[in-house]
Amino acid sequence: MTSVPATTGAETRPATATGAVLTLLPRLVAFLGLAALGLVTWSGMLAPAPHSTAILTALAATACAAGLAGAGAIPHRRTRNATLAAITVALLVIVLLGAETPLRLLAPAAWGELAQSVQGGLTALPGTLVPYGGPDALVRRTLLLGGTALVAIAVLQGFWPREAGRPPGSPGAAVVTLGTLYAVPVISRSPERPFLSGALFTVLLCAFLLADRLRGAQVVPAALLVGVVTLTAAAAAPALDRPAPWLNYQTLAEDVAGKGSVGYRWDHGYGPIDWPRKGRELLRIRAQAPAYWKAEVLDTFDGRVWRRTGSVAALEPDGDQDRSQPQWFQTIAVRVRGLRSAQFVTAGSATRVFDAPRQPINAGAGTYVTQRGILRRGASYSAAVYTPRPTPAQLDAAGPLDQALVRQWLRVDLPDPDMPLTGAGDGTPWAEASFPPFGTDEATLISRPTSSIRTTDGVAVVRSTALRRTYDLAQRLRARSTSAYDYVRRVRERVQRGAAYSETPSVRANPLDAFLFDDRIGYCQHFSGAMALLLRMGGIPARVAVGFTPGTLDRGAGEYVVRDLDAHSWVEAYFPRYGWITLDPTPSASPARDQQADLAAALTRSRTPTPGGDRPGDPSLTGSGGQGAGEGGGATSGDSRLVVGAGLLLAVPAGIAGALLLRRRRRRAAECADPDLAELERALRRSGRPPAPGATLAGLEGRLGGTPGARGYLRAVSARRYGRGGPPPTRAQRAALREELAAGLGRAGRLRAWWALPPRAR
Repeated sequence: MTSVPATTGAETRPATATGAVLTLLPRLVAFLGLAALGLVTWSGMLAPAPHSTAILTALAATACAAGLAGAGAIPHRRTRNATLAAITVALLVIVLLGAETPLRLLAPAAWGELAQSVQGGLTALPGTLVPYGGPDALVRRTLLLGGTALVAIAVLQGFWPREAGRPPGSPGAAVVTLGTLYAVPVISRSPERPFLSGALFTVLLCAFLLADRLRGAQVVPAALLVGVVTLTAAAAAPALDRPAPWLNYQTLAEDVAGKGSVGYRWDHGYGPIDWPRKGRELLRIRAQAPAYWKAEVLDTFDGRVWRRTGSVAALEPDGDQDRSQPQWFQTIAVRVRGLRSAQFVTAGSATRVFDAPRQPINAGAGTYVTQRGILRRGASYSAAVYTPRPTPAQLDAAGPLDQALVRQWLRVDLPDPDMPLTGAGDGTPWAEASFPPFGTDEATLISRPTSSIRTTDGVAVVRSTALRRTYDLAQRLRARSTSAYDYVRRVRERVQRGAAYSETPSVRANPLDAFLFDDRIGYCQHFSGAMALLLRMGGIPARVAVGFTPGTLDRGAGEYVVRDLDAHSWVEAYFPRYGWITLDPTPSASPARDQQADLAAALTRSRTPTPGGDRPGDPSLTGSGGQGAGEGGGATSGDSRLVVGAGLLLAVPAGIAGALLLRRRRRRAAECADPDLAELERALRRSGRPPAPGATLAGLEGRLGGTPGARGYLRAVSARRYGRGGPPPTRAQRAALREELAAGLGRAGRLRAWWALPPRAR
């Protein structure tokens, strides 16, 4: 009888890690081709496209795939699992680095910030047009992350070890993921050579599925069959290619389900915000200068809320326009993306809407609406608009008001003091107060009186209502003001002072009074509604405008991208000669306000705009970090050799690809920030003179400016660095600085200086 040796828990595996990898080498080569093709195609959704980064990411991911295949040969289960875990972590790091994630965000202490940046990018992503060349680093990073994540999933699907006796991974599942990696960007944006790209993808796909299964005489017939099928498909593809899709499923789904677009009801409500806030792209606007994109004007305060009643004659001119300032007149081109609207979104005071798919009708107050129907996705039109931007001195010197013109913008409906408001939006006007223009001694007039009003004293009537505290505040501010502009400034300061931004305020029966004196919490409707009401009570013609803030400039397309996060409400105040001026009292903490410069700079001190919106700020693109290494014990010498072999198989190519990725990203970040300064820093490092921490261009001029040409080089870099403009350094200046760099480097110094600072900038 033959005895059976006792098992030690080890499983039957391939003899060596190297043997396991060599067995799967054809599949690995095909995977590298598919991953590189997919990532290069995916990176084409960005402008400029990081093709070289995509190839390095594919190389690193393939190294991880080889590591997974080799790890399956480790007989000791615990050691094998530890190796698989390490490879998975390395794969995750490659995914993040391939998506241009800053290195410092990989540290455990920064994982929260990393998660917020990903969430912010996902929020901003819907509706983004490709190729994306805009300034939002979060959108760019999120787009890249989608491709690198698909590659990582394909690695795990195609090469994860399975039970003994079975080849690793599931090629069929990996093919679906790799097909998605290639198909998504092709659908979004056709490649330059679509038929050649598709043929290459077909060949690589067949190789990935069949290469490690074919033996001997099967290879040639299979290759011929794949070649014939690919050539036939490439020949038939141009005949099947059509400019329009066979079935526009997206438009059909939106028309049937009403999804993918959003509509707004612009009247104020002052309850918790229930607008859509998903980052959906609504409009794209091409304009010479940014503006607040206006959809509607709320012309009436009904005693409780601001709403539109159409009290302004549609054909009546919308006030003065300063023709001596041609830069305040512009024509904007609007493309509707995800908005459903009966209003034409324009800016300032629109004087004409043209080239529209529906007949525009002048709705008064510088706005236009459709004669019938609504504007949907795909609609486009142009508008001539007037967007004045006078200085504080110009506003302070504005002349007296034309009372016949502005009287209609100084009226306020008063609620019945004997019928308290319920807070349900059912305020019924009891009377209408017409306030005297600023700078006059006229009395407050009451029109539409009821039988319960027994006095001609307009002030007493106003003070008998729930608006008495607001009126008294307006009169105190008016008494302290030296001009109409000074009064507007004081009102804005009072509305903002001590107030906090919140999208979930308490519902009040008299919301603006409660906002000004009790709660001091609200969002754009509260701030703009309170300011407009105080302005009218103080004699400044005012109205509430609703629509969108400027949004984000897509520099590649030259358009302002407006999203549902940009929905906003602000104030327009009237100044003689200049017309209606945009004023925004809402704090910059609001999502809409945090995405653009404040156009009401005339009433605020100068400040730096925040282009990123309420999305997380773009982290630094530079950083340093280390990675520790440890050794485990308890394995036999044979196990140790297998672990070391599998580790080297993974670490060497992955380390090289990762180092190249990191080096390239650092260099690109520096060159994108300031190419002249990046070249100077590189030249100093290569010549053995790395700049010390805190070094300045002025300090370098003292060290290297021994000749007029070298000083000229450094001064040209400084001028371009700090916005003074001018041409880049000349060839003569480059040669002079090269001589300074070569000094003291011995016989090879001149050659080293040429390598450090070539004759022509790169």
